Amino acid sequence: MPQEWSDKGSTRVLPDTAIEEIYRLKEAFPKLNATQIYHHLVKESFIPATVNVCAVQRFVKKHDLKSARNPTMRDRKAFEEDEPGKMWQADTVYLPSYSVKP
Repeated sequence: MPQEWSDKGSTRVLPDTAIEEIYRLKEAFPKLNATQIYHHLVKESFIPATVNVCAVQRFVKKHDLKSARNPTMRDRKAFEEDEPGKMWQADTVYLPSYSVKP
């Protein structure tokens, strides 16, 4: 029978220093997403640039670090305002005018 991997459930590409930095960043800046964390880790040389961004995204998702857990902090989506009626959207299309000759 095939045996299970001895390191099942742990990451192979993220060293312990990078994992500690991810936790530190999420505590200090809870709204950072995994891509921003990845770019910080590469810039500060915690991980090499050959590590895929998906590794950091999987780690953040698996350890439930994806969203801020502060109950007083409301998660805001892109193009969302705090009050209704503050943002309006319009759709305009300029088409060529065809005149019909009688």
